[in-house]
Amino acid sequence: MKDQIPEDVVKDRFDRLLKEVQDISREMAERFTGTEQTVLVEEQNRQMDGYVTGRLSNNHVVHFPGDESLIGKIIKVRLEECRGFYYMGNTV
Repeated sequence: MKDQIPEDVVKDRFDRLLKEVQDISREMAERFTGTEQTVLVEEQNRQMDGYVTGRLSNNHVVHFPGDESLIGKIIKVRLEECRGFYYMGNTV
């Protein structure tokens, strides 16, 4: 029901839940750092010139050096660094 819990308590609970979700996501993602994975290349990266963006089979995003000729291909990428919700990598 409306106004049963004070707004500051709601906010605190939400913030704690969000931090927990982020910590678990980071922990799960970091376990793949340093491994070679197959990546479906989807597009040129809009923020980094000379990079493309792709996805792992688990739907995690990977950014790595490449050009538009790779779009649509499945290639091997070494996951060098986990940055929370995405990886930075290099082609193998």
